[in-house]
Amino acid sequence: MCLIVLVSLALPAMAAAKPRVAVAPFEGDSEDKVSDVVAEEAEKSAKVTGPEEVGRVMESLAISDARSMRALKKLRVRLEVDVVVHGKVERDGSKKRLEVTVSGRAKKSATFEVKFKTTSSKAFRKELRDELVKRIASATEGEARDDDTDEDDEPKKKKPSDDDEPKKKKLSEDDEPKKKPSEDDEPKKKKSSDDDEPRKKKSSEDDEPRKKRVADDDSKRVRKHHDDDDDDSSSHKKKRKRHHDDDEADEPDRHPVTQAALWLDAGGFGLRRTLKYDSTGNTAPPPKVGTGSFGGQLEGEVYPLAFSGGPAGFGIAGSLRRTVGLSIAVPNTTMSAPIKEGHYSIGARYRLVFGSSSLALGVSYWHSSYVADRSGLMTPTQLDMPDVEYSAVAPGAVAKIAATPKIGVMLGADVPLMLSTGPIGAGTSYGKATILSFALTGGVEVALAPNYGLHFAAIFEQVGLSFKADAGSQAASRGVTAATDRTVGVTASFAVIY
Repeated sequence: MCLIVLVSLALPAMAAAKPRVAVAPFEGDSEDKVSDVVAEEAEKSAKVTGPEEVGRVMESLAISDARSMRALKKLRVRLEVDVVVHGKVERDGSKKRLEVTVSGRAKKSATFEVKFKTTSSKAFRKELRDELVKRIASATEGEARDDDTDEDDEPKKKKPSDDDEPKKKKLSEDDEPKKKPSEDDEPKKKKSSDDDEPRKKKSSEDDEPRKKRVADDDSKRVRKHHDDDDDDSSSHKKKRKRHHDDDEADEPDRHPVTQAALWLDAGGFGLRRTLKYDSTGNTAPPPKVGTGSFGGQLEGEVYPLAFSGGPAGFGIAGSLRRTVGLSIAVPNTTMSAPIKEGHYSIGARYRLVFGSSSLALGVSYWHSSYVADRSGLMTPTQLDMPDVEYSAVAPGAVAKIAATPKIGVMLGADVPLMLSTGPIGAGTSYGKATILSFALTGGVEVALAPNYGLHFAAIFEQVGLSFKADAGSQAASRGVTAATDRTVGVTASFAVIY
């Protein structure tokens, strides 16, 4: 029996451990993204009714604005909660400003604001959570007054003596002896006028104190709310200063893949390289070269100004690609020659932003090589294939188009302006040439989480050489007029995003 009594006493205490809070949809938050975050943080210290359910109740009660005292009262009664949290979201430069009001049963409401770039920011969530805990606790403890009782329901018996006076007067007049009909009529008329007079007087006298009370209460609320705003403003100025360093490192409010401040991906690739010739001579043309390879790659771009909130500005981009285990069979032998095939580039870009998409224009140093190791051969000429080591200055552009809030389509183009072709351009090889080259990339980038993603792309690179056939060159002796060096491939990478 004692155990039952203890349990019956403990259960209400446990239920009352957390305050009951309703989070209304915030003004300016069309998809309730910020409202949901407020509900999530409030739930860590309170029993919360979310914005979706509160929105349905507001619609059923025909409430369009949750800020009025009458609307707040209706919501608390219907949802059976202690506190209603409401507010608005506004754009403030490169950030957003969240204004939150915590309204309990007491007349006093507490308002605070938090600035943020994205709702995923840890600094934003911590500040929001701390403020909610403090304001909800303040709104639910020590409530001396409950506004569930309307002001109009205040007692109206201000002057009982005034109300009773006409009754006494009427009673004394009715007790007078009725001697004459004319005299009877006169007191009735007087009585009627006397009855009307006190009622009018009573109504005016009752209304006057009530109006004064309402005005006094309103004045107090204005003064208290103003004091709260001053305190909150001062508090938040200190908090903004304290969290300044954290905010600088927050993720900017931009598309995660098309406008990232930092994109770094690492993964693998598969390539097919071919080198074929155009020949008009009577001698046999050089053999066509074709190899397939696999390897690893690293790509990245960084825009320092974007970390402070702006998605556009100057940046640096680079890439590195290297094959693994590539070799080529030497014709007419059982031997093979290892090949070092690789590519790298590094340069500067300036990024322009169009809505959720972006376009980066820039120039880079571009290098690509395909060199055989002939040290294991009897003679280097056993492998009838020219080595290449291209160096170029490459102007280019990269467009990133937002397909969904987390997926972007990437299209890139570089036009390498050759500075050197390496061994193939030597006088004893195929000699000098006029070169036309380009490199194209296209793919899809996906954000899996706020700081992680995937990168899939296709590569097409081509270097076209038109040889001048100088005397003594192989182009002249073998009748080679041109060559096409082409590389195609696919890549897949895991990306880190900020």
